Amino acid sequence: MKKLGIFLMSVAALGFTACDDYEEVTPQSNPQQTIMAVDGLEVALADGLQAPINLETLEADSVELITTTATPEMNEGTYFTYNAEIAADNTFAQVQNVGLTNGKIAKEDLDNAFRALFGKTPNMREMHFRFVPYMTDGTSKVLFKKDTYLAATSQKVTPVNLGLEVDANGYYIVTDTWFNGGWETTLVKLENSGADVYDDAVFKATLNMSAAGDILIVGASDVEAAVASDDPSVYMWSPVADAEGNVPSAGTLTYGVAVADMKTIPVGAGLWDVSIDMLERTYSVKSNIPETLYAVGSFNNWAHDVNTFIYEKEEGTHSGFIDMSAAAAPIEYKFSTQPDWNGTNFGMDANVEGGLSIDGGAGNLKLEEAGIYYFKLQAEALTYSAYKVDSWGLVGDATPGGWDADTALEYKGGLVWESTVALTVGEYKFRANGAWDLSLGGAADNLIDNAGNIKVEQAGTYTVTLDLSNPVTYTATFTAQ
Repeated sequence: MKKLGIFLMSVAALGFTACDDYEEVTPQSNPQQTIMAVDGLEVALADGLQAPINLETLEADSVELITTTATPEMNEGTYFTYNAEIAADNTFAQVQNVGLTNGKIAKEDLDNAFRALFGKTPNMREMHFRFVPYMTDGTSKVLFKKDTYLAATSQKVTPVNLGLEVDANGYYIVTDTWFNGGWETTLVKLENSGADVYDDAVFKATLNMSAAGDILIVGASDVEAAVASDDPSVYMWSPVADAEGNVPSAGTLTYGVAVADMKTIPVGAGLWDVSIDMLERTYSVKSNIPETLYAVGSFNNWAHDVNTFIYEKEEGTHSGFIDMSAAAAPIEYKFSTQPDWNGTNFGMDANVEGGLSIDGGAGNLKLEEAGIYYFKLQAEALTYSAYKVDSWGLVGDATPGGWDADTALEYKGGLVWESTVALTVGEYKFRANGAWDLSLGGAADNLIDNAGNIKVEQAGTYTVTLDLSNPVTYTATFTAQ
C-alpha cells in the first residue's frame, strides 16, 4: 500500500485548507463498535450520541460525537479529523458545519448550531448528524474521500435555556391603559398559529381604532391574575423608546418597567396589524388596509360597485381614476374597505383640510364639479387628494409637439383615450391637463405616476390608446397604421 503521508505531501503542493485543530494520533482501534468503514477508515458513534444531550445541565465543555476505530496505514504524525454537519431533518438541506476536536464538539458550538436551526426555544429538538472525514498532518488537512459522509444519525438535544419565557395563554393588546371601560372592553386578544408557543412565538391581531390612541401589550396570565384579584395594576410589556424618547411603530419590548418609565405605542384611527415575537421580544404595528378601496357615492347612486375602486399601487398610498362626469354636481362620496358598509369607511374629517375620518358618523367627501378625478388616499395618515382630469396628451421629442406642446388624445369613454399620431424615434410621456401635476411613464404595459420616459424605437404613424380602466395596471398600446 502507498504511504498516505506521501499522498498528503502531494496534495499540499496544490494548496491545503488551514487546520486549527491539533489532535493526538488516533489509535488503530478501541472497544466501541464500528458502524461504518470506508477504504480502511472505520468509525463508531461516541457515547455522547448514545443518549439525549441536555446542554442545560451538561457540566463538560464538549460532547464526544464520533471515534475512529481503525485507519488505513499512515505515516507517523498523520491522523483523521472530522467536521460535523448538523441539520434539522434527515434531508440535510440546510446544515451547520462545525469542526470537531478529537471527535468532540464544543458545548457552545452545538448550542449555536441548535439556535441557528431552531431559534430561541428552550425545548428539546431532534438534531441530525453526519460526519466528513479529513486527513491531517497537524498543520493542514485534506478531504479523505469526496462526497463521503460517515455515520448519519440523529439525537434529541436540549439547548441552554436563555430564560425567555413565553406565556402559553397568549397575549392581549391593551387599548385603554387605564381600563376605564373595564377589562373586557379594553383588551384585544393576540393569537398565534395554535402551535406550541416556543415553536411559534409570533402573536397577531387586527385592531380597529375609531380614534387615535395608545396601546400596550400584556400577558394573558397576568390579565387573568389581575381580573381574579380585581386589581388593574398588572405588569405590561413596554416598548423601548429611541434616543429622542419617541416610540417607533416597530421595535423592542421590555417587561416589568416601573409605571413612571412606562411607554405606550401610539396609533392613529384606522385598522392596524399588531404583531409581537415573544422570543425575540419585538413588536410591529402596521396599517391594515386592503389593496382595494371601493368608491361609493351619488355618482353611482350609493351602490357599492366592485368595478369602481382605487388600488394600492405604492405602499401606503391608494390611487386611481374614477369617471364621475355623468353625475350631478355637487358630488358626495366615501371610500370603503369592502363592497358594502360592514368594513372601514372613509369619510370627511371636518377639522382637517384634505383629512379623512373612519368614524361611522363622519360626513361625506364632496366635489363641487362633475368630471374624471384622480384620487390619492393615504390610509395610515388619513389624508387624500382629488385631481380633476380634463385632458390627456402625449409630450416628448418623439411627438409632433416635442416637449413644449401636448398632442391631444380623444376621450372614448370608460377611462380610455385614443388618437392617431405620427411619432419619431425618441422619448415621450403621457400627462394630464397639459401640466406636470400628473404624468404617466415607465413602461407602456405598466404605466406609473411620475415614472421615467418611454422610448419609441421605430418611427411611424400609430393609433395610440391610453387605457386607465383597470385600477391595478394602466397601459398604452401603439398600433401601426
